[in-house]
Amino acid sequence: MRKILCVLLFVVALPMLASAYEDCGIRFSDLHGQVAVRPDEEFDDAYEYASLDTVLRFNDRIWTEIDSGAILSLTDMSTFVVKQNTIMVLPKPETQVSSIKILSGNVWINMKKMVEGGEFNIEMNQAVAGIKGTNIVCGTSPDSDIIRCLRGRVQIRVRTSGEIMDISAGEQAIISGGKSKKEKIDVGQIEKEWKKDTDKMGSAMQDTQLIDAMAARANSIIKQQNELNKNFAFIRLQKKLLSSDLEIAEKCASRLNSQIVEAKIILANASNRMKLSKERAKIFRPAVMKLDNAIKLAETTVQAVLNFIKKAKVRPDTTSSDEIFAQLLEKVNTVLTQFKPIQLEFSTANGRPQDWFEETADECANLVEVVTKITEDANEIPPESRTDIRYRNIITTLGNLNRELALLSRYLKVPNIEYSIIDSLKNFEENISDYIAIYNQELDKYNSIDKESTTSQSKILAQSLRVVGGFARIKRQYTKAQRLYAKVIRSVGSSRYKTAEMQELEDLWKRIQDSFASLSDLDGVIQSKIADLESQINSSGKLRR
Repeated sequence: MRKILCVLLFVVALPMLASAYEDCGIRFSDLHGQVAVRPDEEFDDAYEYASLDTVLRFNDRIWTEIDSGAILSLTDMSTFVVKQNTIMVLPKPETQVSSIKILSGNVWINMKKMVEGGEFNIEMNQAVAGIKGTNIVCGTSPDSDIIRCLRGRVQIRVRTSGEIMDISAGEQAIISGGKSKKEKIDVGQIEKEWKKDTDKMGSAMQDTQLIDAMAARANSIIKQQNELNKNFAFIRLQKKLLSSDLEIAEKCASRLNSQIVEAKIILANASNRMKLSKERAKIFRPAVMKLDNAIKLAETTVQAVLNFIKKAKVRPDTTSSDEIFAQLLEKVNTVLTQFKPIQLEFSTANGRPQDWFEETADECANLVEVVTKITEDANEIPPESRTDIRYRNIITTLGNLNRELALLSRYLKVPNIEYSIIDSLKNFEENISDYIAIYNQELDKYNSIDKESTTSQSKILAQSLRVVGGFARIKRQYTKAQRLYAKVIRSVGSSRYKTAEMQELEDLWKRIQDSFASLSDLDGVIQSKIADLESQINSSGKLRR
């Protein structure tokens, strides 16, 4: 009996240790062949072969062996396609700049536009590439790095010399021995070379995973299409266009087009599965239709923008200073008109859903891009015109806008709580509630025993153990919930505003705490009574019946 009690009390008191590594949020959306993962600080004997369910953690090292490959996805729909014979390292936690390291091999990257102030670097042996809203291919070996830009723009820093260089779509940079070289490339040919790897997007997912991926892609495309429509509306309002106006719209169209390309691949894989059975087709149809409609609408918008850009006439260089000031002022006022509603919404930001913060962050990033271009146009004004009060007013207004947008962008970086975590905490709450009901039943049985009877000690002990066992089950659920909540709090950090999801998480945890606290005193009483009975057993050597 003593052994049983000791084991039971040990289980109740056993602390739950936090995991040494935190989930980084990046996931395998596809893999084939032999793909292994280990913490970067461990030795090679720590490698374990990965599956789609493998949880990737900060600073994990990924190795794709020969005839193998993987596709990694971020929650914002950014994608990494990893070829065979590649070793890469995921970002470290709690750093100002997120970086992946490519130690060897080749990686295709489609990075979604990040919020202003956000930065993502690709670290290689010879160079570091800074990307934002960019589609690139990176290859590295001990002797050289090659960065190829398919869409967007890349800023590259050569490690040894510190040289900074930019490349745009259709260009590549080769860095070897500390020296850099820029060349033209055929984007279509490179896309063909990667087609076999990129066409695997979604092919290894389970049906439910693929359906979720299609829904996420559809939502992302719809959001980006709305951004493009706003930019398109902005440039169409201008009486006379600058080339920089068209560049903004073209960049948005290019980003959306890269999402469409990936979505079509996923859609094709889903369509192939639908052909296997009528039941499968019925399950897939809603998600397929939603994604297909999103793609078609987005393609129409992209084509309309590109046609407009092709036919648009930009402002000639002979425009007078008065006209230039009038155009700049008109653009500044347009930005202010779009910015004021965002400012007003911040008075009720607390308790809004995560999606609102993300969408507003995209709007702010969009406006920052516009403000930057307007500032560049203003700086092209001849020096003799810069003494004009209109120039100073425009520059001052743009500077204030930039500061306020930067401030709002910082406030918009709120903790992102996965819905699966809230669901898990709800399950713990339900389990604890069920176990408490059972615990109370056992406690009622314990209380109904005649404690004065000399023939009831065995019943008291047995029922006491049932009560303690019930409490142990509750405590195990409580400890798991506590561990999950603590892990989330550690990972999300602090922010000025609290999302609806964060508030729900805190409310759930408070209810769980209150439920558990109501039982702690009772458990102490039962434990004391068990100790008294055990003492009697030890002194008499047997139970009185």
